Amino acid sequence: MNNLNPLVIKKLQKICGSEYMVTDENLMIRYTTDETKALEKKVELRFPAVVVKPETPQQVSEILNLTSKEEIPVTPRGGGTGESGGAVPIHGGIVLSLERLDNIIEIDT
Repeated sequence: MNNLNPLVIKKLQKICGSEYMVTDENLMIRYTTDETKALEKKVELRFPAVVVKPETPQQVSEILNLTSKEEIPVTPRGGGTGESGGAVPIHGGIVLSLERLDNIIEIDT
């Protein structure tokens, strides 16, 4: 697992709450892969430094502003069901889990 500056961790906690962050590798394992079968034997597991689970678009924006400023790689993750490796955090950094973003705010027709 790669490490983040403790100040960055504190800022992430302030944005989305420590209860919505995962740092334990045993719990983080589900965020290291998706459904890509071709990668199973070719890519070793790569752990992010942290998984964050924002609840609002505002929190997502704040997280992305912080990671951009600090030059931290971000891997967005929906359900982890993709088959192209897009949800695999090959550069470490953070996984931005979208699992709590489950409210439809508006549909523009």
